[in-house]
Order: sequence, then structure tokens, then C-alpha cells
Amino acid sequence: MGRQEQIPLGVSEKFSRGGGGRADKNGAQIVKTLLFVAEMPEEPAGKPVVISNGESCVEKRPLADRFGVGKKRVKLAPPGVVLGLLGYPAGGVPPFDHRTRLPVLLDVTITRFGEDGLIYGGGGDDRTMLELTVGELVRITQPKVLALSEATGL
Repeated sequence: MGRQEQIPLGVSEKFSRGGGGRADKNGAQIVKTLLFVAEMPEEPAGKPVVISNGESCVEKRPLADRFGVGKKRVKLAPPGVVLGLLGYPAGGVPPFDHRTRLPVLLDVTITRFGEDGLIYGGGGDDRTMLELTVGELVRITQPKVLALSEATGL
């Protein structure tokens, strides 16, 4: 399937955080995987998995527009919902292999690292990270790519 690798935190110097969300001198990027809940009247709530730059804030407006609701109806899922639906604790959610198949939205800032750009995401707990390329992430998750965060100098 590729060369995804789990790396325990504290073992590698790769993860010393620098400016702009960089994880190391080669420009590898930390990404975060979040679960949002969009409360929709008379329909089951939309629950998108959002993969975003680890240093950026995910904006609620694009998510609200995607689900046709006001941005006050879009909330970060509580830890119990994250664990129940995704099978991993909040803070260590990997970008794929979730318990429940949900739509995946990828922030466009991640694609700017190119298909071969290295990224690091949650590895299943708060002590482990998963190393993979942007191309591998896109191939595995089949996301909808959207502008979801405020650009932070990327």
C-alpha cells in the first residue's frame, strides 16, 4: 500500500515544531484529523471528517455552506462521539481506518505540499504519529478538497 509508518513521539527529532507548522527541516507537515457535527433540521446530522493543517484553525463557514446550515449549527464533535464513530480518542485520530465510514474533507492547504510531500498525522493515540505522503492520503481517503482554514502563511 505504500510506506506509511507509525513513529512514537519522543523517539524522533523529526517532530520539533518550527514556524508555519513545519515538522522538520525537509518541510514535512503536521496534519490534524477532526470530526465535526453539522446539526440539520429534520435530517440526520452531517458528520464530516476534516483533515487540515495542524497549525490552522478550521473555519465553520465552509462546513456550514457545505451542509446548508448556519455556522452556529457546526460544532466540533465531543470526545465520546469521536471515539464512538471513529474508534480513536480525540487528539490521536489517524486520517483513515475509522470505525464508521464518513465523508472526508481535505483542506486545500495540504495539497500545496505536492503529491510526494511528507505529512504526519495522528497514529491512533496521543503518543504516535503516522508518516505518509499527500498522494497516499488522497488515494486512501478519497476526500473532497475544499478551502477550510484560514491560510497561515502557507
